[in-house]
Amino acid sequence: MNKIFLILNNQELVPKFYAKYHDVISKFGRTGAWNALPLETQQAHLARMSEDFVINPGKDVYEMMSDKEKQYLTYLFGLAVVATRI
Repeated sequence: MNKIFLILNNQELVPKFYAKYHDVISKFGRTGAWNALPLETQQAHLARMSEDFVINPGKDVYEMMSDKEKQYLTYLFGLAVVATRI
């Protein structure tokens, strides 16, 4: 289990998540350019952002995971992003 996420509460994590979200959007020139991207492209970027948000603080745990577990984690984040768009 990722110790950082056990220590931080939602009041600390939500602003960090939204900051990452705004970083992704700003890479494309803000909201207008982001909204012009195909939905699949947006979903791919958001899935990667979410994955990085969870994996980077727990890099040591992620490195211990098997390749199959890493694939499941990537798949899970992809599903989560798609589900938020439905």
